[in-house]
Amino acid sequence: MGRADLHTHTKYSGLGVFPMLGFYYPESPTEPDALVGEAERKGLDLVCITDHNTTKGALRVKNRDIVVVGEEITTLDGEVIGLFLSDEIRARMSAAETIDAIHEQGGIAVVPHPYSVICHSLGDMAFFLDVDGIEIFNAYHRDGYSNRIAQIESSGSDKAHVGGSDAHYIDMIGNGYTLFDGSSGEDLYRALKNRRTEAAGSLTPLIQGIRWSVSTAGYGLRSLLGENGDFDVEKTATKKKFAGVLGGAVFLLPPVAIGCGLLSDLIVKRMGERKWTDFTKKNIYLNRCNKE
Repeated sequence: MGRADLHTHTKYSGLGVFPMLGFYYPESPTEPDALVGEAERKGLDLVCITDHNTTKGALRVKNRDIVVVGEEITTLDGEVIGLFLSDEIRARMSAAETIDAIHEQGGIAVVPHPYSVICHSLGDMAFFLDVDGIEIFNAYHRDGYSNRIAQIESSGSDKAHVGGSDAHYIDMIGNGYTLFDGSSGEDLYRALKNRRTEAAGSLTPLIQGIRWSVSTAGYGLRSLLGENGDFDVEKTATKKKFAGVLGGAVFLLPPVAIGCGLLSDLIVKRMGERKWTDFTKKNIYLNRCNKE
């Protein structure tokens, strides 16, 4: 079977905000060419480049046979991925409007990490929308619970089951992937439309997350010095650039990077445990109501 990583990011994914400290940082330091090279080295048949609210990274390498042009779109309800796109989809529409816009250009609509504890996600709404697939395995979400809930909730749905790495760092490429019959983009498109895909992979090791934080800090500092432009993000406010590189600079110190990595991993897992507890309580209540 063919292997496709349906969820990856390059340096064009823009800025994120660190939830506990509030400073801005580049989402990914990965060059599009380097991402494609890593996907080829790892034996992937296809890699979908799905930067946040832009197709710029994917378009830089769309001539490579392995590349599928995509975008992870911020909607008013949660994030949605569009694949096989010809035009960029604008952000901040409703999820339903975004999905319609994807389908209007013949694209595939996928819900990423529907039960994430760290991203703006659709949750149960995902199963009431006209999407083609649900990401039931996201390698980047290390808490384990968000993937488990997605797998349980998707078990009886008519959506394609997909997996992706959600790679924000080059080493993460291929950690999660989708299995499908064939090897070409046409084969993947057909498999998604016919709901004949499987999710596979393994969770991203913590060390890769720590390397990502150090890499983005270094990338941000080089950007401030003019070596990388403005994080390669257009119209980014200057104060955000400075806040990002100054705040991220602390991660260049190995003890800080390791300590923050361990702490954030623990916090995310605790958040996942709480979400799992709420999920199981809801199911117990619904089962009791159905019996009565």
